[in-house]
Amino acid sequence: MSSTFVAENYIESGMSVTIPIKQYQTIIGDIMWLTITRYDITHAMSVLSQKTHYCTQRDYDESKHVLMYILKNPGLPLAYFS
Repeated sequence: MSSTFVAENYIESGMSVTIPIKQYQTIIGDIMWLTITRYDITHAMSVLSQKTHYCTQRDYDESKHVLMYILKNPGLPLAYFS
């Protein structure tokens, strides 16, 4: 997550425009599926999923930021505990 991301409603403050909820839920679903093997994005997924009722362009851009992190770090190992 970027350091400028905050968990506030950007619609009420007028800081960003809304996007279709289906578009945001689709990318959040993709990230949720990736948390099965990428435990390093669990916190980001938790924060982003709290915004599904008032999704804006800034929230969508932040979710793309998480996906870019995964693409740039494909070699991070999976954590297996026995």
